Amino acid sequence: MIRETNKTNLVLIIIAIIGVCGTVVGAIITVMGNINVEKIRQEAELTKIALVTIATQGGATQMILQSTVNAPTSLPYPTYTPYPTPLLTPTNSKVFLFQDNFNEGPKPDWERVFGNWIMSNGEFSISQIDEINPTNNKDKWTYGTAFVGSPDWQDYKVSTQMNLQDESGNCGSVLIRAQDAKNFLAWEFCIFYQFVGGRESIATWYIVQNGEWIEIPNTKTESFPPDKQFNIEVIVKGNVVQSFVNRELVNSFSDFPFTTGKAGVRIQSNSVSKTLSFDNFTIETVSP
Repeated sequence: MIRETNKTNLVLIIIAIIGVCGTVVGAIITVMGNINVEKIRQEAELTKIALVTIATQGGATQMILQSTVNAPTSLPYPTYTPYPTPLLTPTNSKVFLFQDNFNEGPKPDWERVFGNWIMSNGEFSISQIDEINPTNNKDKWTYGTAFVGSPDWQDYKVSTQMNLQDESGNCGSVLIRAQDAKNFLAWEFCIFYQFVGGRESIATWYIVQNGEWIEIPNTKTESFPPDKQFNIEVIVKGNVVQSFVNRELVNSFSDFPFTTGKAGVRIQSNSVSKTLSFDNFTIETVSP
């Protein structure tokens, strides 16, 4: 009886110990669980804070990126390889075909077609007549024509200085596109003293074909000084002629029969004292 009672007590003690152990274990589990929950809660809170921070920084980063997109690029502009510039061969603005200042007499290049050409005070002229026949001075005119250059010359500029000597009966011409003594273009300057009206000076262009002088309409001018030396320039280019007195354009015309030819001068005079003269005669090329 006593033994059974002791056995029962032992069982109860064991059960009590197990209960205490279970309680202790449960308490430990509860404490550990609370610790883990708190830890998890803290970690969750930290994670939330981190996410908020990241989100905030991300927004700032997005704003920065957006601003960078909208801002002008700091990258260098693209470069392009230009087309190569062609090398141009330099050319002289003036290429003289002929020059004569008559300082040492006329050059041998002159072709003196007719007339007694002489040097007068360092200028190119012809000898004057000895006298005038009061009844008929037609036979007392003296003439002279001289050419220079090539019959193949086409576009060129003629420059010279003319001095009419303010002497009645003097006529001087600049010739271009000359074929021969009877076919050329002539710009003729003349001076006459009339009994009524005084001095008359006029310049006119002519087409001379087979010795016949045909006046070119609308080419007359009086814009030149008959009493002193003045500059004459003629530019012939293609089928257009421009004429200048003292570097001022006075007239131009087109459509004439000669496409090439020499240049030259001509004098017609019945003066017994001062025959007109030429000086500083030049011919140069013009641009095509």
